[in-house]
Amino acid sequence: MSNAPNLTSLSGVRRILRERDLKPLKTLGQNFLVDLNILNMIVRAADLRPGDAVLEIGAGLGVLTEALAAGGRRVVTVEKDLRLREHLESRFAGAASVELVMADALEMDLDAMLASGLNKVVANLPYSAGSAILVNLLRAPNRPQRMVLTLQQEVARRLTAAPGSREFGLLGVWARLDYAVAIRKLVSPGCFYPAPKVKSAIVEFERLSAAPCTEAERGFFYELTKAVFAHRRKQLKAILAGMAEKRQAAAPTSVLEALEISPAARPETLDTAAWLRLARELRAALTVA
Repeated sequence: MSNAPNLTSLSGVRRILRERDLKPLKTLGQNFLVDLNILNMIVRAADLRPGDAVLEIGAGLGVLTEALAAGGRRVVTVEKDLRLREHLESRFAGAASVELVMADALEMDLDAMLASGLNKVVANLPYSAGSAILVNLLRAPNRPQRMVLTLQQEVARRLTAAPGSREFGLLGVWARLDYAVAIRKLVSPGCFYPAPKVKSAIVEFERLSAAPCTEAERGFFYELTKAVFAHRRKQLKAILAGMAEKRQAAAPTSVLEALEISPAARPETLDTAAWLRLARELRAALTVA
């Protein structure tokens, strides 16, 4: 790779695209990182250690792949755009530790990949599918120990918003069930080529030391919060009464009272811990198997 174009150089990226007769596709959310400082920050945030193995989603031209695989670290990188196959196979022809998977991450069993020993996820997620991919990662039983993801700033704000704010919602509730989530760095559009119309952010996810719930409780937690946030303008009392009616169970008003949650509260006012407590009690009250 010594004579290969520099992937953190705008001229190098343009050269590759020109030689391969490629144009970034807006439909795939393709914006290639060309800033060395941001690249180094992402790698530092990943806190890579001996024995770590990394899943990358959205290889692009391979700039992050190359940095992650330094020293022979195992990296499995997923890329949807078949036009990039020849470039990526050529770029990493001598890198035995890099496994290239040409596939759509939204159609893959990411949990099975994580179960193969990949303990970290580091990725510049495509803007077009970033939130959907993140949800699949969060809900995977083999949740990674640490994730460092470059996302749209709007998504990053939703992930870290405080309960009661307009930006707080289902994505933030789910993310904080298993992870401490923080924005590491806001990234300007000029760090990418072509420059996107939106700002980005590097977001860190550090898995909590203890599992917050059983898998059965987790399933109902997801069901409950998804149903409730679909009607976030309604009061909890009305939403939960509807859930109880579907199960031919009594309205769980007493559960709200026992947890000192106002029946008039709206979904975005409760934090993840409160939702987990409510899910546990409701699961018993509604006799969920």
